[in-house]
Amino acid sequence: MHSSLTAIDSIGWVELQDDHLNTSLSPPISRHSGKYVATLDIISVVNESNLPHVAINRPYPYDLQHYTVSYAFWRPSGTKTLQCRRASNMSTPKSDTCSPHQALARGMGFKNHHERLWWATFGPLLEKLLALCNYPVSLEYQHLSFIYHHLLPYLGPYPTVENGFAWKTAYSPDGTPAEVSLNFDGPKKTVRMDHVPISQWSGTPKDPFCQNVALELTKSLADTLPDFIWDWFNHFVQTMFIPEPATDVVLAREPPNFRRMAMQSVNGCDLLTTGVRVKPVFNALWKSIETGIPHDKLLFDSIRNNTELFGAYLPALQVIEDYCQSDRAKEFQTRGCFLSFDATSIKDARLKVYLHGPQTAYMKVEDAFTLGGRLSNPNIQTGVKELRKLWYAVLNLPSDFPESEDLPATDDLYQGWLVNYELRPNNPVPEPKVYIPVAINNKDQDSIVQGLQEFFDRHESMDVRDYRDIFKTLFLDAKNPTGIHHFITFSYKAHPYVTCYYKPHLEPVPVKELEESDVKGLSK
Repeated sequence: MHSSLTAIDSIGWVELQDDHLNTSLSPPISRHSGKYVATLDIISVVNESNLPHVAINRPYPYDLQHYTVSYAFWRPSGTKTLQCRRASNMSTPKSDTCSPHQALARGMGFKNHHERLWWATFGPLLEKLLALCNYPVSLEYQHLSFIYHHLLPYLGPYPTVENGFAWKTAYSPDGTPAEVSLNFDGPKKTVRMDHVPISQWSGTPKDPFCQNVALELTKSLADTLPDFIWDWFNHFVQTMFIPEPATDVVLAREPPNFRRMAMQSVNGCDLLTTGVRVKPVFNALWKSIETGIPHDKLLFDSIRNNTELFGAYLPALQVIEDYCQSDRAKEFQTRGCFLSFDATSIKDARLKVYLHGPQTAYMKVEDAFTLGGRLSNPNIQTGVKELRKLWYAVLNLPSDFPESEDLPATDDLYQGWLVNYELRPNNPVPEPKVYIPVAINNKDQDSIVQGLQEFFDRHESMDVRDYRDIFKTLFLDAKNPTGIHHFITFSYKAHPYVTCYYKPHLEPVPVKELEESDVKGLSK
């Protein structure tokens, strides 16, 4: 039995070897409206080994007769890769078939309506990202299951029409506590998810600083991940978290709008081909209220004062501290704000220090990228040139926009830019990564997409031929965007390293929709 596919829409990867072109395509390829059009007959398959003429780039859902493919492009020589879609004469999938994120929901259900609604937002989005990056189907299920079991319960109450977010953070412009991201490391692509751990008790006397839920989440992750190491996490809990006896004093000193800024903990997860890499994030804003010590000093001291854990990282840390104490950094109001680390594979784990600057002129960002000229190796020199091009492109700035002029202010509480520096053991040179605040253009996603495509076109090795199609696949529903770019990050390590952070739109629901009288039916 054969199934016909027509190469028109970008829905699949199909690779055809040169010596099989004539036997695999009928009629021959012809050019039409800027695209190559052909009819491709695919033999009925059970697995990839039954495809003698068609090399499938990645597994994808199929039944015994039909093979569905996704995302493809034409290459002028060598392996031919076609844009394909299901033709009209292809048999319709059975009504009971479902996607991976739907299958998980059907099989396991939900504990409450909050989790159901969070999954409706992030489940399909993560599934699309994993498919875009050619993760094998088995790995898609593995990572979706991980998110389902270990992150979904810690996103907190779903926002309601009447009350908004129960614990509104400055993590994203509208308070959404989670984002997904797509990392481009040369030709390699990785899906990630980051979130602020929240529970129904966050901000209440049971968990006033949103600390207990972070500990509960981390225990859940540690029980699952065989290479999770507690040493660093426990150290930063001791130095950053608020002890119970100090609770009343700290709350009495709390400034207005402070708790939105003071995210006590953030959790990052890289969904790798080898498993999950967890990256806890800490800040010291609450601790600064308790102690009266500036939060950036608390961050640096928490690392410097434990040579047993962090001795191999101190030379690189000193370079960052020297910059922060410089007149230029003080003039630009650049200060330490977060720290993060790899909680797995601790032998070569990265320690990350984040600096924040409220003034968004490009020259101030570049100054932080080079640490005031303290970093000047070839990667930095090339990176500076590429950073400026990307900054101006994704922010839709004219080429003559002054490098000394700040960007327009926004409603985002977390104004400005971030730079993080990766510190590696026994390496005295920090590796910088800039967070470009494209949320300033959150109503102009097209300019961001265009700017990214121009960047990717200059760097063909990154293998991103149609970023517009990627964004469309993720966030365009009937031409209405269902999400935005929040940050674009950039670093340079022999090649560009770019990450797109996405914030999906949320639709608050009436409180009555969160009533749990029919929870048993949630898996349907």
